[in-house]
Amino acid sequence: MSKKRFDKAFAKYIRQGNEKIRSPTFFQVLADIERERAQKTIELQADIVDGQLRFAPSPEISVRANEILVGNQRIIVRVSSGD
Repeated sequence: MSKKRFDKAFAKYIRQGNEKIRSPTFFQVLADIERERAQKTIELQADIVDGQLRFAPSPEISVRANEILVGNQRIIVRVSSGD
């Protein structure tokens, strides 16, 4: 279920004045939202240079050295020596 469809269904639910939503419906909507959440896979390529991870430039997501920038979040990936 798309966000737009969910929003419309929720607005209709509110307009009808229903006080309760049945559990199966609630969990189905949650399952639909979760299924749509991971619809895209982004593959990153990296090399280890002087013991540090270096991402290759990506047209799909911002990367810099060992950092992945997603929205207002910065993910730093550190490589362990395995000791």
